[in-house]
Parts: sequence; structure tokens; C-alpha cells
Amino acid sequence: AHKATELAPTNADTWYDLASYLALAGKKPEALAALVKALELNPRHKRTARSDKDLDALRGAPEFEKLLKER
Repeated sequence: AHKATELAPTNADTWYDLASYLALAGKKPEALAALVKALELNPRHKRTARSDKDLDALRGAPEFEKLLKER
């Protein structure tokens, strides 16, 4: 998944997928960082993130909740 972001660093979908993968793996700080990048590139991913079960590990984290409210 990291390789995809290296190959397409401006593709919001690859960053969002990486965030999902990292959240499922329990790597919360890394998942949040990838999600920040995804939302910077495409703020519309915020809508998906609100209900995406792959990101459940991040729910309740102040940083995650703030991301979904910003912008």
C-alpha cells in the first residue's frame, strides 16, 4: 500500500486506501496521517470516512473527529 502512494503521491484514493489498511492493522497514528493527506487532496473523502467501517479503529479519537469537522 505504501508503494502505491509513492507511485501516485497526488492520488487521494491511494492515500485513503492506505489509511483504511493502516487503521485495520491497528496503526492509528499512521492511519491518521494518511487520512489527512487523502482529505487534503480530496475533501470529498470526508463523507466516506464518516461511515467507513475500515476506519472504525479511529472513531472517537479527537484527531479523527476533528478531521471530519474541518474544511
